[in-house]
Amino acid sequence: MHRKRHKNRQQPLFSGLKNIRIPARLVRMEQPTINRWQTLFLGGFLIALCTVFIYFRWQGDTSFQSLVLWVENAKSSHWFPWVFYLSFMLAIMALPITLFPIVGGVFFHFWVALPLNLLAATVGSCLPFVIARLVGRKNIEHFLKGRWQHINNMVGKEGFKTVFFLRWTGLPPFVVANYVLGLSKVRLKDYVLGTVAGILPWMVVVTYMSHSLWQSLIVGGEKGFSMALLNVMGPMSTFSGLVFVTYLAGRIVKKRKKKANRICSQIPQS
Repeated sequence: MHRKRHKNRQQPLFSGLKNIRIPARLVRMEQPTINRWQTLFLGGFLIALCTVFIYFRWQGDTSFQSLVLWVENAKSSHWFPWVFYLSFMLAIMALPITLFPIVGGVFFHFWVALPLNLLAATVGSCLPFVIARLVGRKNIEHFLKGRWQHINNMVGKEGFKTVFFLRWTGLPPFVVANYVLGLSKVRLKDYVLGTVAGILPWMVVVTYMSHSLWQSLIVGGEKGFSMALLNVMGPMSTFSGLVFVTYLAGRIVKKRKKKANRICSQIPQS
């Protein structure tokens, strides 16, 4: 009897739990589920976008000359400019946005072209955002750990500010930011409002100067257009960069002051 009691005392307290079976459904819920078809669709979509971008980039001055001929012929048509805005919304999913509002300013008067440019740019930026949100966000979240997860949470809390400054500074480029923000925790409402507010100053300047920029493209080709665009947008880019750096420095100083005040409050007063 004494030996049996001694053996019972030495048995582990939770030894019976090893025989409990956990349902396979709960095990699958804990593991990250990556849909193979979603991953293939996202990969194929990105490859197609890169192919379109590389194709137009390799064309060089030839693509610019074709665009000039197309726009000059489309001026005499009543419905071609409206078709352009449909292509505007779809093309900026893979191509830089700079040239499209300029063409819109050539087709229409400033007060008509400005709201159309804003609308087309906003809708065109929402398409890749929604695609990245539906296809890639769940797959990306499983790989975000530590500091990256903290940044993602912070971006989600301050979505409007994040989108606004990214659009205003132009870093990263418009096309890249559409997909990156779609993978983040930014809400669609903050994304739309931040995009409109961030690109509005750029759209005003580009649409207003569209005719002079278009003439530089016709006369000087890609190089002449690049120089004219740099002269127009350079001062504004410098100003927006200074404002962003000032805001960021202010946030860092404010955060350190809060940390210092918290540490001082914990020190016992004599």
